[in-house]
Amino acid sequence: MQEKREEIYYCGERRYRRFYLEHSQIWEYELKMLQYNDIKGLIKPTAQWEDQWLLLDFDITGMTEGAADEAAVERYLQGLIELESLLPEYFLTTEGLQIRPEGALYHAESRSWRFCYLPLKDKSAEQNLEFFRSLFQKQPRLYLQMEMMKEDPELDLRDYLAAAKNTLGC
Repeated sequence: MQEKREEIYYCGERRYRRFYLEHSQIWEYELKMLQYNDIKGLIKPTAQWEDQWLLLDFDITGMTEGAADEAAVERYLQGLIELESLLPEYFLTTEGLQIRPEGALYHAESRSWRFCYLPLKDKSAEQNLEFFRSLFQKQPRLYLQMEMMKEDPELDLRDYLAAAKNTLGC
């Protein structure tokens, strides 16, 4: 079973989210892709090794968790849709995206969402689709469709993004 911890820490005026990941549970190539490429929409991590642990730090200074307003929710969805098409170029998948409030951060200055990406081998526990669905409560057509979709536990983020694109005409 995969063990993962996380914490927030400060270094001077900078704010970081740190994930502790077991070495045996990560994909090295995904880690390298994250470290050596600037991928629009992702927060670029810094990594350090401590015994069998990978300490993955994301600089989240100036970012907030959760949606600020309805327009921010639309930008959240647009950011995910853009990443869905961009990630395969780096041999990454949407399953590694942290879409929960702690990993999907809103940068008010640029009015954009930034996401943490974890290079885990087993990404099944990383998707918080309940948070994803809750963002759309004020958009009845989409929210209703997502509520109906949650009855099928086999659906993943890609299925929800496809439904959102079709419903909203993205």
